[in-house]
Parts: sequence; C-alpha cells; structure tokens
Amino acid sequence: MEIDEQEFDLRFGAVAQRRAPSSPGSVASQLESLRRERSMTLQTLSKATGVAASTLSKIERDELSPTISTLQKITSGLGIEMSDLFTFQSEGDLSHGRRSVSRAGEGRTHQTKSCANVLLCSEIKNKKMVPIYTTVIARSLEDYPTWARSDGEIFLMVISGRMELHSEIYEPLELGPGDSVYYDARSSNAWISVGDTDAEVVWVMTA
Repeated sequence: MEIDEQEFDLRFGAVAQRRAPSSPGSVASQLESLRRERSMTLQTLSKATGVAASTLSKIERDELSPTISTLQKITSGLGIEMSDLFTFQSEGDLSHGRRSVSRAGEGRTHQTKSCANVLLCSEIKNKKMVPIYTTVIARSLEDYPTWARSDGEIFLMVISGRMELHSEIYEPLELGPGDSVYYDARSSNAWISVGDTDAEVVWVMTA
C-alpha cells in the first residue's frame, strides 16, 4: 500500500526522539552542510527538490534513511552528484578516457528499510548513469513508506534470488537469476524479494 512521506511522518515520526548528532561524512551531515553552504532553509530546499521539508529535516537529524529515488531528487535539486552526499572528497573530472573500478566489497553503502545499496564507481563526477548493487531486503509492500519514483529510467538484472517488481502501471513482474528489465521510473514502483533468500541485483539509473 502506498503512503506518502508526510503521512508516514505523521504515523510514525510524531514522537520520534532526536538522535545523537550525525557523524562527519554521513548523508545526514553532508546534506545539512550542503544546504547551509547555499544559505537554503529546509523550505527552500523542499521547493527545489520536491521532497517534503519534514522529510528533509528527519534526514538531516539522521532519523530517516532516504531511498535512492529520494536521494536522486535531493541531488538533482542541489545540482550535485549522488556521491557528493557520501563523501567530502572531490576528485578530478577527466573529460576523456576516464575510468573507475569497484572491487568486490567496495563502494559507498546506503541502507534503507527495504534495500541495502552499494553505489559503484562513485568517485567519478558528472556521470550519465548511476550503477548500484542492491540486496532487496523487503518482503512486503508494507516495508515501503512510499514507493520509489524518479525522473530517469532504470535497467535492472537479477544476480541471485528472486524478486517481484511492482508498478502502478503493470501487473507484478517476478524475476529470477539472469532476468533483466528496463523501465521508466517516473511511475511509482517497488521491489520485494520472493522466498527465504534476499534477491541481489545490479541496476543502473540514468542521472
């Protein structure tokens, strides 16, 4: 069942206690730092990104782990790369012949209630696509406070396990190892694992 982030905040976040200050380099501290560098309030950032101010506030306080689609909205509104939310380090941008390698076990990690994500080759700036390795933890649509949606397109291939792709347009699609799908992510969608084993997928989202 789909509920929006503001409704989720009202149901589950009204009495949430403030956590300890977020650690340097975390998504929470990065977002707050980038917002303050631009002299933006939560309200002006909300208008620029399309993400509710209450949701942005919870992310900055490290009380909510944003989905990849929410991170994409935030970075698009700020005019930055998604990797900028995971590190302060700035790498040189090569205009020709650039390359990045992510070895097994490497990458920028980001976990939500539904997925454990690893952003691959994240040090390259101005990418035209964002490659991600994901373990799908969700077993039910109830694990999603809100379904994912972005302005781009997604290519996904299942590496192991089985999963279902749910969409507001199509019937649920079950995928197994070696199966792949390409779809327009402007329609709300969600992934869940099927069976006892978490599905592992590699997917690419247009930047």
